[in-house]
Amino acid sequence: MNPLNKLTIIYAMIIAATVSSNAQSSQIATLFHDGKITNYTSGTALTEALAVAEDGDVISLSSGIFQATDITKNITIRGAGMGYPELGGTTASTILTGDFKIECPESTDHSLTLEGLVHNEKITPHKADNATILKCQFNQLSTISSSQDEWNNIRFIHCIISEVNSPDKVSAQFVNSVISKNCSLNRSSSTRSFQFDNCVVYNNYDVYSSSITNSIVVLQRPSDYISANIKASSSCNNCIIAGCQKYEAVNGGNKFCNASEIFSSEGLYNLSDTMKEFMGTDGKEVGIHGGSLPFSPVTTNLKISKFKVAERTTADGKLPIEIEIESL
Repeated sequence: MNPLNKLTIIYAMIIAATVSSNAQSSQIATLFHDGKITNYTSGTALTEALAVAEDGDVISLSSGIFQATDITKNITIRGAGMGYPELGGTTASTILTGDFKIECPESTDHSLTLEGLVHNEKITPHKADNATILKCQFNQLSTISSSQDEWNNIRFIHCIISEVNSPDKVSAQFVNSVISKNCSLNRSSSTRSFQFDNCVVYNNYDVYSSSITNSIVVLQRPSDYISANIKASSSCNNCIIAGCQKYEAVNGGNKFCNASEIFSSEGLYNLSDTMKEFMGTDGKEVGIHGGSLPFSPVTTNLKISKFKVAERTTADGKLPIEIEIESL
């Protein structure tokens, strides 16, 4: 499909008895498998599509609320977006409801990709090697067992996550993303590795095993008896840092300040005028709106922009459905 073109697909061969109960639903999951397209309608559409999907398949979700389910296959799930219309995002998001687990098998051919989704409960990525999470808004990433779970080479791009509780074995990269509450960087281990580029990171306690560049780091202490230091196992280059009691890493041109000085009162993690004067290693502003990939909620995938079900069946008992898929 060429950019900016719209593809309208008319499905007139769907038996009315199969979908009549969902005729008024605005939710649709479209499964792309082996060159074929199958549609599922209703709040359980994602569950139905996942049940028959295979590694390498793509599931596209319309805006609306879908019941979440465990993800056990290396597939791509694409939603309509996480909102933020003031930044060019969609006004209607794709929302998953209910806790779910990610446990994908090892594969040399496929990996998990999630894009344009909102989830306000708990996600447990037990195993998802080489997974890519794009333009998603999550509440909490957690673990089943910190000693048994493994996050191997997981990438988060343009994501906003409230809390990250990671396992003992983790390698994760965050690009132009936000961890708004706590990233649990307070454990020292040779099997833990975090990389942050142009991010906003809030963290309780100390910071270990992290490579942080052109980012904003805000350390928060639960009490006066708990330290909030950046340890020698971490590196920070051209970062704005607030709340650090003792900086033990090699100084890489960082700026230390109070948290209240960092952000403007308007916009999404926009820097104050004073902080915009502080440049990153690339000569651009630090944080999610700087760097080579400034934050944007606009999804990169095909998007279901229209879903219309006919009010009545045809003479032969079939129900026409019109789906419009728009590329960006």
